[in-house]
Amino acid sequence: MTWSTEWAMEADLCAWLDRAGAATWRQVPILNRCADLVARWPDGALWAIEVKLRGPRAAAAQAARYLLAADCALVALPEEPRNAAALTAQGLGLLVPDEEATSRPGSAWRLAIVPRPSERLFRPAAGWLQERIGARPPGLPTRRDASHD
Repeated sequence: MTWSTEWAMEADLCAWLDRAGAATWRQVPILNRCADLVARWPDGALWAIEVKLRGPRAAAAQAARYLLAADCALVALPEEPRNAAALTAQGLGLLVPDEEATSRPGSAWRLAIVPRPSERLFRPAAGWLQERIGARPPGLPTRRDASHD
């Protein structure tokens, strides 16, 4: 699948996460950044996800900041980067589309690197994030609307 915008890539990933059982929110403020996606799993675990069409280093730097408020942080990229070991070293996960996703939007993503639970979780920030997403229904963006695709 080739995406023309990160917003379209986010929508595709959001649909897949929803089908996998997670409640998802787009454009969620976390401290002084905005996570592209936050997924809450049925067990209550929160994943903060940074979506990038290119620039895996920038995505990793942003995602690492989310570890202060989320249980896990991941980077979603259109393909595996050459420096994937850098993500593992930071405890970040990696989501990439599988072969099916190249032909059917939203069909499948795979967890290329399993994220480690945050060792930097700051309880007040985590509580604030839980309250923030609990205050609005899943799926609603805070800063954009669907017309940006």
